Amino acid sequence: MSDVSHEHVLFEGCLGELEELSMTEGAVLEVRGSKGALRIDLSEDELRKMLSDRSIAYPAKRQR
Repeated sequence: MSDVSHEHVLFEGCLGELEELSMTEGAVLEVRGSKGALRIDLSEDELRKMLSDRSIAYPAKRQR
């Protein structure tokens, strides 16, 4: 995650079918799929804040 609110981070790849979402020690979000795992340094509080902020969850479409 970027510390600057106007920057976005893109994760791209194929984890396969979603198998599990979990938090490790309340500080790492782990997304497990049938083809791999993604671990993100993200606290539970940061995750909750992101999910409750609609401007992040549903960013406005960019003007071209």
